[in-house]
Amino acid sequence: MLDELLRTGLAEVDDDGLIRNTGRTYIPSQLDPAAIERLGKVLARVADTLDFNNKVSAPPLGRYERNVETDIGLTEEQYQQFNIYLRQKCQQLLETLDNWLAMQEGRIGGAKPPENRGRGGKRIMTGVGIYHYVDEKLPFEDEDESGSN
Repeated sequence: MLDELLRTGLAEVDDDGLIRNTGRTYIPSQLDPAAIERLGKVLARVADTLDFNNKVSAPPLGRYERNVETDIGLTEEQYQQFNIYLRQKCQQLLETLDNWLAMQEGRIGGAKPPENRGRGGKRIMTGVGIYHYVDEKLPFEDEDESGSN
């Protein structure tokens, strides 16, 4: 794993041999086994959330799933501006959520997680995924760019 983090620029090893985190976003290369596994997890999680929300009797008990979209579409320039804005704001949100989760787990903030983890000590693995969609392939997006982030 360290080799992959070093290869992708997400970690550095200093002169003393200490590992320093240099980023928060890991994106595996195409056809990499990790990319295929990630694809499966993302699709399964989205499908599971949609399925769960279809079955829940009271909407407030469902899982958070929302989207926003254009009514009349954007120009190419507006789309490119939106893409930059989207990446900035979503990254900020994901980092805020990651920090909150890390504090709850005692990974940051100096606090230790509570010994009693709720009823029966069950741990709930959870998270949030954000994705950007376009209803058709855009002629100005290069293949390498469209699959990279």
